[in-house]
Amino acid sequence: MRRLDIPLEILYELAMSIGNSTDLEENLQEALSAYLQKLHCFAGAVFAVAPEKHPEPAVLVKSIPRTSTIHRNEGYRAAMAYPGWSAGGLPSKGSAGLDYYYHWFDLPEYGWLLLIRTHQPLSNGLQNALLDINNKLAVSARACRATAAHLHESRHLLRTVLDTIPARVFWKDRELRYLGCNTAFAGDKGLASAADLVGRDDRSLPRTRHSEAYRADDLRVIETGEPMRNQEELQTRPDGSERWLRTSKI
Repeated sequence: MRRLDIPLEILYELAMSIGNSTDLEENLQEALSAYLQKLHCFAGAVFAVAPEKHPEPAVLVKSIPRTSTIHRNEGYRAAMAYPGWSAGGLPSKGSAGLDYYYHWFDLPEYGWLLLIRTHQPLSNGLQNALLDINNKLAVSARACRATAAHLHESRHLLRTVLDTIPARVFWKDRELRYLGCNTAFAGDKGLASAADLVGRDDRSLPRTRHSEAYRADDLRVIETGEPMRNQEELQTRPDGSERWLRTSKI
């Protein structure tokens, strides 16, 4: 059996750095950091297959150092002249003089991994040893992307429901700042959209003679944890007219 030129515990630590978060940004940050540290690489980047109608075949998802810095690196520029998505076979490697050596790896059904070293390239044996770990990174990245898509769909569905129901809905933090609301509630506050309300509190909005009472009720629910249900409240609209509402706060 051929002896690897890197301890097995290093490969184990690389594998364990992958998939510890369902957030794609955090996942790739941790994995790339481990690759660079354990393999003594100068820089690294993960690219994803570009969506349809995108002008380029790949998009940069995460890099270390950050995008504005890595773009200035000679090794990165050399690697981008022969990108992984144009290579005849992966893994592939090349160099920029004697200073930088780059390696492209396939991330199956997701994209590509780029690693850049100084002084000497990765050995062929080590490149091959990384293939299973890279496959784990690809699986993890695909899972993060699917989770994000599902979360986006769920939030869109929730927003659609909130904006359709015949009720006013809002939610606040413990400092009584608005974290969100539905479109109907934003309209009652004289705002064009729910986004215009986020981060504000009642004292930054047009005052009515009921404002302090509303605020006191909100504070009491937060401090006691006891809900208020089916309370009859008089509301003053932005145009000065009034109407009665049945309100619940939890």
